[in-house]
Amino acid sequence: MKQRYIPYCNALIKSMCYDSLGCLAADQGNLPEALTLYHRALAVREEIGEKLGIIGTLFHLGTTHLELGQLDEATTHLERATQLCQAHQIGSAQMMGVVYLSLVQLARSPQQTADILQQLNWAWEMLQTNELEAEHVPPLYFDLYKAFLQLNDPKARAALQKAHDALTTQAAKIQDTTMKERFLQVPLHKRIVDRSRPKQTHRLVFLEAGRRRTLAG
Repeated sequence: MKQRYIPYCNALIKSMCYDSLGCLAADQGNLPEALTLYHRALAVREEIGEKLGIIGTLFHLGTTHLELGQLDEATTHLERATQLCQAHQIGSAQMMGVVYLSLVQLARSPQQTADILQQLNWAWEMLQTNELEAEHVPPLYFDLYKAFLQLNDPKARAALQKAHDALTTQAAKIQDTTMKERFLQVPLHKRIVDRSRPKQTHRLVFLEAGRRRTLAG
């Protein structure tokens, strides 16, 4: 038993390292490298049958392909992840799949809004009643925000606010100032913070910058 357990643990750690490095590469904007690392993680996780890990890595692959505009590949991975969630009755993760697939549908057919909006509203309700791991909450709400925004749905602002609130809560738990700054400078986190600023604030910043340039000139 012990002889079988040790290789499994080693493989599990290896897959987690690949997946984490993929996330790091994605955060740094190196999406091709992220895909390579995610595929390595997926191969190991499929070999040992680590179902939750497989689902997580499929989501990472799908969203990375989506960001690259590779919609067929994104659909393949996201549909498989969502089907696995349904098969294993993982409702919260299934909700993530619905959101991501909705973004793919919006990219394919922006005019087909009725069904997409219905799916997003279901995901919105699910998100209010299901607990997710803290790190998943800001990106999921931010993706909901982007989808609702494309559909001109008033819930876009509420989704963005929830993404910002969840991010702020996470940041408040980081005691080290340098680590907190790095956390907030992660590209996704920075986008959430920037989008959450009132438009009036942006105008004031631009005006102030303009005055400085005038004075300097």
